Parts: sequence; structure tokens; C-alpha cells
Amino acid sequence: HISRSEGERGSAENLQDMRMALFASIVASMLVNPVLSRASGHRNSTFLSTTRSCRKTNERVGLFVMCQGFHGSTAFLQLLMSSGSVATSCRNERWQCEEQWITVPGHGTIRGSLEAMGFEKLEAMAKFWDLNKDIILMQKLGHPSSLFENEADDMGRADVIQYLHQHKPLPQEFRNANIRKVEPVVIILWRPHCLRVLSSSIHWYTLDRHLQDLRRWIKIKSETASRGIPTFVLNFGDMLFNQVAFRKNLNKVQCMGNIDFDFVPRLYRDVWPGNHYKIGGSIADYVEHLESRNLGARHLGFNESTGTCNQKAAANKTNAEMIKMLEEELAHMSRW
Repeated sequence: HISRSEGERGSAENLQDMRMALFASIVASMLVNPVLSRASGHRNSTFLSTTRSCRKTNERVGLFVMCQGFHGSTAFLQLLMSSGSVATSCRNERWQCEEQWITVPGHGTIRGSLEAMGFEKLEAMAKFWDLNKDIILMQKLGHPSSLFENEADDMGRADVIQYLHQHKPLPQEFRNANIRKVEPVVIILWRPHCLRVLSSSIHWYTLDRHLQDLRRWIKIKSETASRGIPTFVLNFGDMLFNQVAFRKNLNKVQCMGNIDFDFVPRLYRDVWPGNHYKIGGSIADYVEHLESRNLGARHLGFNESTGTCNQKAAANKTNAEMIKMLEEELAHMSRW
């Protein structure tokens, strides 16, 4: 929608990128770790109790989160930690609790061990999970082009989803916990373009890449739905600025239980030194910081009612229209 010459447009886009990078550096400074060692993980808050009945004692939910790197996956992990129903693999003491860095014996890391199969990867991760919990977080981060078409999966977990979906035999650690079935559930966490400024990746995460990711999320939602895999679309903007909508949607995941936006992880209980956990406060703290620095929903152009951006992306006309259309579709899925 920008009607300038190519030279003028390039200069304007460079200036905007510089401004956005400055905003990102300000936001990143808020995430230094000042309060990780708080004695309590919760402050006074109102919990939303789930009314869903949980699974049979020999069944679990295997949760896979699809999210672009540096786009909210760690904040979302923290929200999942606040539920007593979710088992993470933070005891692996890998960077930001990411399962991709866990070693598969004889194959290297999960991310790099493309020749390792779903069973071997599950076996390598199992020792870090509390298998007594109803939900097992099997993937904190990932953005494959496809889950079922043998396309590139840079996080190395597509075969794990396929393995669980086919109800194949589970490793011994699961059988020792009397678990006979793990049902895969996918969460897609996406971010509207007007909130790109809040990511430290703004210097390399272009609108072209953003458009590519929007298409990817739509594709994954379609292919999981066609196979009967429960898939939930969550909006990063809602996690910050419309927590009622976000909480309602997340609680559709069976057995999710109570989630707390005031939760702060506790050292040696929720996170470990080797995780180098980068978030210091709660999500509620972070939103307060944003508001105090004029980086709230209104200033960023995020519409809390619709879950979309008030203005089109500063891209060429075709891409701007496509971004608008896809974001509106994902926003609708996030509220449905």
C-alpha cells in the first residue's frame, strides 16, 4: 500500500527497520533475569479451573508447540509451567529447556539426528519428563514446512508426531509408568506482524519470512485436522493483551488445568542453571513493562477485540493483502 518510488520505499523501509530494531533492544533489556530466584512461583491471582475430565491413567497427552524462534515460545513455556498438569524437560539443563539439544545415543542431538527414528527420540527424552503428569511437553519450539510430507523438519520432531499418531509401542520408561498411549496434540503459536517489534529477531525476521510462516501455520493446521490430530491456534498478542481469550482457548487442551500469568519459575524446581533461562519475571510483569514504555496494544496497533493489527503490513500491495488475509484467518482460529 506504499505508493513511492523503489528508492524512496527502500529508504523508508530501512528507517523503519532501524526504529524497530531500537524498540527490540529496549524490549530485550526488560527480559534480563532480575527475579528468577523469587521464593514463590505465584502471586495473588485468580485461577481458571478446568472442567474437562482428564485421560485414563494409562494415557497421556503429548504436546507439540509450533512457533517461530524468538517469537514467544519461552514465554508460553513459562505459562505451561504454571500448570501442575504439564511435564517439561527442563531437567535436561539444555538451552531454554529446548528438547532439540537432547542427545540421542549414537546419533547426536535430536535436532541433528535425522537418521534416528521416533522411538529413539522418545527414549532419549523420556528420562527428563515427570511421566506422572497428564500432559508431556514434547516440543517447545518448531516451524517445519510440513509434518506429514517428508519435508524439512529443522527441529527433528515430525517423526515423533507420526510415531505417536500411529500408536506404535512406547519406550520402556513409558511402560514402567503404566503408559500405553500418548495422544499427540499440536499448538500453533503465531504473532501478528505489528508485534514483530517485540522480538529480538527483528533485524533478520523480515515480512517475507513472516508471510512464509503464516502460510506454514495454515498448512500445518490443515494437515493435522485432516488426520484427526487435535490442533489449537493461539495468538501471541492475546497472551499479552487479551489473556481472557488466550486462557479460554488454551484450556481447550484436555487436562491443562490452572494457568497463571503471574507465575515466576523457581530455580531447581521449574528451571535449572544449565537452561540459562532468559525470562526473569512473569508475563504479567512483562505486560506492565510494555505499558509503562508506551509499547502496549494501542501503541503497537494491536486490536485486542479482533486479535489482528489495525494497519496493513509495510510490504508491497500483494504481500500486504496476503498478510492481512492470513492473519485474519489465524485470528479467527485463535478465538473460535
